[in-house]
Amino acid sequence: APCHPRETGEFRVPSAEPYQSKEYTMFDRIVLNIPHSVPLAPVTAKQWNDPATALRASDRWTDWDTHRLFASADERVIPVRFLHSRFECDAERLPGDPMETQGQGIIYTRFGTGLSRKVSRITEAELMHLYWEHTAAVRSLSTPGSLVVDCHSFPADRADTDVCIGYNEDDSYPEDAVRVIRDWFTNFGYK
Repeated sequence: APCHPRETGEFRVPSAEPYQSKEYTMFDRIVLNIPHSVPLAPVTAKQWNDPATALRASDRWTDWDTHRLFASADERVIPVRFLHSRFECDAERLPGDPMETQGQGIIYTRFGTGLSRKVSRITEAELMHLYWEHTAAVRSLSTPGSLVVDCHSFPADRADTDVCIGYNEDDSYPEDAVRVIRDWFTNFGYK
């Protein structure tokens, strides 16, 4: 079954520029963190115990076209795209992430049922360098008055939701921003 918009033809982008809305003037800058839009390369898939299955899993779990979906001509909107697959290094995870117990922390060593890979210390150090480089780029742009948006998509058969607006349950929760973003997508027929 098709899993991403390139296969299904369901990719659609609203024609209006959301960031020109007066509600968005509450932010000096919007930083778009795009951590999962790059698929696993065949050469890198060879690190996994079953390269063909790793490539299929990557195709399913890559956030296809998010770099286009969230594109903006507004100079206040700055995308930061991680140029490696989450099956190499997941730039959205945190050190000590609970998913580490499942082999899906910053550096994936397991996925699903049966996929695994061994990561040498040298490779781990290289991947952690990529991770910290991406994290530093996002943080350096996250100045006071800015909003960071993690940009994702879902496999077509995985969710009955078009847009997921996640947030931290702490004092950084931008209630007004979440409302504006939700209403904007709802107005274009997304759920």
